[in-house]
Amino acid sequence: MENEEETRYFIDQSWYKTAGRSFSAMALSRVCASCKSKLGTEKEERVPVANPQTGKVTFELRKVTYGANPLVVIRDCCSSAKDYTTPHMPIMEIVFRIFLANANQPLTLEELRQQIEERANVSQSGRYVTAQTLERLIKDDRFYGIRPIVIPPAL
Repeated sequence: MENEEETRYFIDQSWYKTAGRSFSAMALSRVCASCKSKLGTEKEERVPVANPQTGKVTFELRKVTYGANPLVVIRDCCSSAKDYTTPHMPIMEIVFRIFLANANQPLTLEELRQQIEERANVSQSGRYVTAQTLERLIKDDRFYGIRPIVIPPAL
């Protein structure tokens, strides 16, 4: 039997390909108005580059298209907007936006539940979300591509 603490969840981007959908389009539809106006423009970004001979990592400036990595845009800007998550959004929309805001860092059900309360304050609207409710919603998900990832316990 799996230990609930070992199961973490994330947005499975490969699910989008299998489902014939675009993760990028789905994520970019959640960017704020300010970032939407910048999509497609070029900007300079520091990119880490590893030297295979020395193993050292250096940074170099490269021109990239703004929004090419929607997770970075949302994490760095959009997720801090007051209305990024609200108590009146559907729970799975809040869950999806939390993963986007965290650059898709895998989370346990309890971590996810806590972030729902912190970011969207859903109890303010009279809704209380339990880990069991989240597990059921995620298990039935056919829209957001949120899936479990099991991380084996350390030896």
